[in-house]
Amino acid sequence: MSDMTDTSGTSSDAPPDPAPAAATSSRDTGRDAGRAAGTAPRDAVTSPEPTRSTPAVAADADSAVDAHSVTDVENAVASDRVTDVESATDADNEAGSDPAIDADSAADAVTAGSGATPDAGRPGLLGRRRARRRVSTARRRRRSSALVMALGLLATGVLWSVLAPGGNAASTADSNEAVRQGRALYLQGCSTCHGLGAQGSNTGPSLIGVGSAAVDFQVSTGRMPLAAPAAQADRKAPIYSDTQIAQLAAYIDSLGGGPAKPEVNDKQISDADLAKGGELYRANCAQCHQAVAQGAPLTYGKYAPALTESTATQIIEAMRTGPESMPVFGDRQIDEKDAVAVAAYVKHLNKAKSPGGFSLGKYGPVPEGLLAMLVGIGGLLAVCLWIGARQKV
Repeated sequence: MSDMTDTSGTSSDAPPDPAPAAATSSRDTGRDAGRAAGTAPRDAVTSPEPTRSTPAVAADADSAVDAHSVTDVENAVASDRVTDVESATDADNEAGSDPAIDADSAADAVTAGSGATPDAGRPGLLGRRRARRRVSTARRRRRSSALVMALGLLATGVLWSVLAPGGNAASTADSNEAVRQGRALYLQGCSTCHGLGAQGSNTGPSLIGVGSAAVDFQVSTGRMPLAAPAAQADRKAPIYSDTQIAQLAAYIDSLGGGPAKPEVNDKQISDADLAKGGELYRANCAQCHQAVAQGAPLTYGKYAPALTESTATQIIEAMRTGPESMPVFGDRQIDEKDAVAVAAYVKHLNKAKSPGGFSLGKYGPVPEGLLAMLVGIGGLLAVCLWIGARQKV
C-alpha cells in the first residue's frame, strides 16, 4: 500500500508546475531589456528565484519586469536624442554656421533619434553625419566666395595697371606749376576785362572753353592784352614771352578745354600740297584777306588783316578759333592736312617774287587799274595838249 501511495503521489498524470518556467522567462526578458538600455537587469537579477508559484504570480512578475524594461529603453532613447541634438549644435557652433543650418541639423538629429528613418537603430551617428555634412557645405561656400573675391580683386588690379592712363609725377607737377603761373599772369593782366574767374564782363567776353589755341593766337600776335576797347584789336609786338604765353594758355585751358594749340613743323610745310592749299584759300579766305593775303577792309570799322607776318601756327589757330569777324573752320570742314596746306600756301605767297615787275603792294587789279588810268590816260591827255599847242604856233 505504501508503494502504491508513493507511486500515486509522483504519478506522471499530475500537471507540471508552471512557476519555474515563468521565472526563467522573466529572467531572460529582463536581461535582454537591460542590455538594450545599457544597464543590468534589476528585478530579474536581484529578485530571488521563486521555488514554487502560481500562474497568477508569474504573470505579475512578467508585467513588472516588462514595465521596468520599457521605461529603461525610453529613457535611453530620450538620452540619445538629447545627445544627438547637443552634438549637432556644438558642431555647427564650432564651424560658425548660421541659425538656419543649426535648426536643420537639430531637427534631423531629433528625427533620426525618434526612429523615423530606416537607420533608427543608429540615431546619434545619423545626426552627426548630417551635421558634419551641412558644416562642410557651409565651409565650402565661404571658401568659394573668398576665392571669387580674391580673383576679382586680382583681375581689377591687372586691368587697371594695363588700361590706366599714362603719366608721371614730374609731368603733373610741371603742368600744375604752369597753371599756377598762368593764373597769376591772368589776374594781373587780363582779369580787369575778362573777370576774376574768366567768366567775362561787359568789357570782355568769357574765356571759359576757348582753349589754348585762342590764347596763343591773341597774345602771341600782340592783340591781347588790349589797352582800351575798340572795334578791332590791331596786331603789334607781344608783351609776354613764349613761356608766359604757354602758362596763360595752360591756365585758360584748365578752365574748360577747347581747341588746342596746333604743332606745325617746317617739314610739314615743305611737304604740303600748295595747289590744294591755293584752291582752299581762294574758296574760303580770299574774299576777306584778298587774293594774295594782303588784307582788305570790312564793315563797321573792321578789316581783314594782312597775313604777311603770320606764322603757320597762327594761321591754323585763326582757322580753328575764328577771331574777330572770321568764321570758324572746324576739322569737318578743313582737316589738319588741308589746314597745313592752306598755311603753306599763304607762306608761299609772302615769299614769292612778282613775275610782272613791280608788285604795287600786291593789292590786285584795283590799284593796277587805277595806276593805268592815272598814268595812261593822263599821259595821253598830256600828248594831246602838246600837239594842240604846236599847231597854234
